[in-house]
Amino acid sequence: ISGMWLNIDRDGYFVEVLEFAELASTLGLKVIIMPSPKVYDTNIARRYESSLFTDLFEFDLSESSSESDKRVLALHSMLDEFSQNSDNIYFLKRNELFDHSGSFILNGKKVPYHLDSAHVSLIGALNILPHFKLSESYEQIVETINIR
Repeated sequence: ISGMWLNIDRDGYFVEVLEFAELASTLGLKVIIMPSPKVYDTNIARRYESSLFTDLFEFDLSESSSESDKRVLALHSMLDEFSQNSDNIYFLKRNELFDHSGSFILNGKKVPYHLDSAHVSLIGALNILPHFKLSESYEQIVETINIR
């Protein structure tokens, strides 16, 4: 299960998602819950586009405000705690999927995982796997869901 947890919570569906995951778990299904990428209080797309048109600066979100992300982190904590109550529910940590910089390197340039603080781009999604393979959870998830 993945989603923009901030929006899901704001729209009043957070508890329903937990209920759905719990139901799937009681039916013996494995449920993997993914974290949202970091939410920034800046126009990521504009900053990234600007970095493409000039060599004067590199794309960098390290100085960007992320006040909105505080609620997302609280929701992640709730999801993590929720997952601890079931052997069939796994919550992946944000740092297991996304680099702390909010970007990855492609052709020597930093590229953001998302452009709108909500939807991971296709190229961003493809670059999550190499980062995830380095995490402690990767082997556990692969073995648990038996995808080899």
